[in-house]
Amino acid sequence: MKRNHFRSLLVKSTTARALIVLLLAFMIAQCAKKHPIETLDGSQYSDLVKSHQGKVLLVNVWATWCDPCLEEMPGLVSAATQFKPEDVSIVLIAADSLNLRDTTIPAFLKKVNSTFPAYIQSPGDPQGLIDAVDKEWGGELPYTVVYDRTGRKVYGKPAPLTRADFVRVIGDALKGK
Repeated sequence: MKRNHFRSLLVKSTTARALIVLLLAFMIAQCAKKHPIETLDGSQYSDLVKSHQGKVLLVNVWATWCDPCLEEMPGLVSAATQFKPEDVSIVLIAADSLNLRDTTIPAFLKKVNSTFPAYIQSPGDPQGLIDAVDKEWGGELPYTVVYDRTGRKVYGKPAPLTRADFVRVIGDALKGK
């Protein structure tokens, strides 16, 4: 009798575990649907900047194949915690192949605990996006550009930044420097 009771508990426990796994998988899928990595091209970039007016906006253009990009990302994630979300927006644009949109890119962003909105450059015209971000930029990665609350570019640099660099450039933009 005890043996049947144990089997009954084991079946219920296994069923409960399976249901929990299914529920977790569903929740993860729902989260992924809420935050898809959309494509972005040069013609859409100015709308992106305008949509963040009233806040300082930092845009970081990076790629999964760019070691300096990957090395600076934890510093950016950490620096963001120093600022209120109502004051600062951070947006990421991946300069990667479109086939990495649902795999490699979100896996890396999850690994570094990034919750920033992320885009991937539209295929076909990378120069259009480069020119929209900054006509002086030659496309080197990583590239960070910062806009003040009015949408005016106040910083742009094609080089990896440290956590302290990110804090400084965001802080300067908040102070109107």
